[in-house]
Amino acid sequence: VNTSAIGGGTVSCSATDQAGNTNTATVAYVVSVRASKQAVLAAINAELATASKRDRSELREAAKRLAESLDPRNWVDGNHLALKKGKSVFQDEKQAVQKLGELLKDKKSGVADASLIGWIATLTTIDRALAQIAIDEPGLSSKALAEANKELAKGDSALAKGKPAEAIEHYANAWQKATKKNDESNSHSSDHDD
Repeated sequence: VNTSAIGGGTVSCSATDQAGNTNTATVAYVVSVRASKQAVLAAINAELATASKRDRSELREAAKRLAESLDPRNWVDGNHLALKKGKSVFQDEKQAVQKLGELLKDKKSGVADASLIGWIATLTTIDRALAQIAIDEPGLSSKALAEANKELAKGDSALAKGKPAEAIEHYANAWQKATKKNDESNSHSSDHDD
């Protein structure tokens, strides 16, 4: 099972007994945003077990922020944030990415660059996915949709420039714009019509 990518997949398994009888089964599965974040937290905690004293501070802070963002009260399900808690989830993740980025810049760090780059990439992918999921929900006004997509594009641009923390900020803004109630969006647009 490939759990490195958020979304759906399938896995096929085959077995052959001693008599030569073969059977194959295929099963669909879904890797949730929350599960992907839990996997990054587990990897960081595993790294903490062998990390040098020098690296532990940043790793602990990154792990703490991720653990806080995973609080069940912040989530409706594995792919949707609670409306009143979503912004704090993005902020926690941004701070985790900043701590991992500090380790990446530290030439004396004993944490492998490939691990740090992978964790940062996964976390920014997670935040982009949270924003995209919110954007894809039905009932979003055209104005809110345009604003959310604009923020999503800004996040993609920041990420392409090597600024993952800035990208997360834009993904948070995209999520917020996409999760506004339609009646709030409509009341703002009617105010401008007067």
